[in-house]
Amino acid sequence: MSYDPTEQSNYSGQPIQLYDIRYHNERWLFAATDNPQTLPGIFGGVDVYQPIATDDGEIMDSTDASQDGTSLRIPSTSSLATRLLRARPNGDFFFYIRRCHEGDPDAPIIWSGTIASAQRTEIAVCEIQARSMLASLRRSGLWSSYERNCPLPLYSPRCGVDKEAYKNIGRVAGMNGREIYINEAATRPDGYFAGGFMEWTNEEGARERKFIEFHAGSLIGVLDSGAGITVNLEVTLYAGCEHNMATCINRFNNQSNYGGFPKLPGVNPFAGDPVF
Repeated sequence: MSYDPTEQSNYSGQPIQLYDIRYHNERWLFAATDNPQTLPGIFGGVDVYQPIATDDGEIMDSTDASQDGTSLRIPSTSSLATRLLRARPNGDFFFYIRRCHEGDPDAPIIWSGTIASAQRTEIAVCEIQARSMLASLRRSGLWSSYERNCPLPLYSPRCGVDKEAYKNIGRVAGMNGREIYINEAATRPDGYFAGGFMEWTNEEGARERKFIEFHAGSLIGVLDSGAGITVNLEVTLYAGCEHNMATCINRFNNQSNYGGFPKLPGVNPFAGDPVF
């Protein structure tokens, strides 16, 4: 019997919830059941979903897309929980929920989105909050306004700076928490990498990224924590930007793409104050 008749029947259904989470080339396949489930993959091939103890929340589907999402509680010792709790995710963890019935290979996707956050709510429980794809696409509000500083993300298409021209390769010489020591960073002026980021390849072959909060000599301070970074690890440092005209000209020679308004007057003529 195919999925629809089984789903609609009063007594024949034995529903099983399936979870497919993807991050770069890493994947986690879980089934809310006692036995592994072998099914055709979402994008071809064959996938094996491993049993796991789960407690999933209601899938919200309202007229306000920004509030739509769901939650999933899994053991904090599971491989996915360990990955999410180790450090803040760098990039999107894509989250697909499928539904099948025991013995039926038909398993359509009933929800898709991205993981927004993960936290340990109990000693043995990790709670994942996910938001729908539409929630990401339907964010309201203006992305830019009149301001002196440049609002454009560094190295974005609208910024136009080629990040490959500003990368610096080095090795981790030492570390203390989120303070990372890289001798090659001392070849650049203090603050050169502040506001930039550091990339490396992790054990699974995926690229990891950390935002650089401060830079002085060989010291690099990354945001959040130094999880995943080890001594002698090869990393790539990318120059940062203060998002002002001086840095745009002197460091990147990119003033033609500057997104701010440095000559914006300090007095607002629409504020109601006398102009003269």
